[in-house]
This record gives sequence, C-alpha cells and structure tokens, in this order.
Amino acid sequence: MINIGGFLFDLYEGTVEVPKWSGVPYVQPGVPNVGIHMQPPAGTPFGLLTTRFDAAEYFEANQRRQRDKIGLHAYIIADGINYEIAPYRLRFFVLDVRIVSAEIIPMAAGSRNGSTYEHSPASKVVSEWILVAVPLS
Repeated sequence: MINIGGFLFDLYEGTVEVPKWSGVPYVQPGVPNVGIHMQPPAGTPFGLLTTRFDAAEYFEANQRRQRDKIGLHAYIIADGINYEIAPYRLRFFVLDVRIVSAEIIPMAAGSRNGSTYEHSPASKVVSEWILVAVPLS
C-alpha cells in the first residue's frame, strides 16, 4: 500500500526515488556569523504505477481526484516509510498523473489502512504518477 498526499492505493509498482545530495555552506567573506545554506536542487523525476479499487460509483471521482493533484506537493508514505520526516524530510511535487486504465469490474475486496472493503460492482483505476522529490527546509 502507498499513500500519496492522502490518497491511498491498494497496489503500486516502482521505487520512491530519494535524491542523493549534500548542502554547500556559504559564508559571506569578511562578515562574521553571516551566511546561508544553499538548498540542493530537486531530485530526478520518477514514476510510480498505482492501482486503486473502489465502489463503481466513485469511478469518475477517483480519476478526477488523482488528476487534481497535478502541480501540488504531496507527502508519500510507502511500505511503512514516511518520507516527510527525518532522515528523509522530503515532499514530492506531482508533475503529472496519467490514467493508464480505468474499468468497472464485477467485484473487489481487500483491506486498506487497517479497514476491509468489499465492492460489487467495483472500479479499478490504474494510474502513473510522475513525481520529483523536493527537500523540506
């Protein structure tokens, strides 16, 4: 299970890309105790393939809610790792969300975030998220 900006998905494929960088301290010459810490650039864009099952009545809403995340920052919690807290301290900018497939299926059952669900008929939405890591200051 993965949580992208509060949107829970049953399945996902891919790896959350954590950029490898270091900050460069800069101190203004000739002025004691004055300086800035240069922020590192954002990471490299990466993709995650997600699948969400829900009731058939949410078929269009699920697609719209995912696409509404484009251009926003989102936190990610995947496999028990919260990338927003130390040692990662990252948010992810949503560059794009592409609906790969969306269909009404006879039934879906499972559990998400400790709650079980069973939908008949059900919707299945597979989407590709293009994200880039941005450090929290």
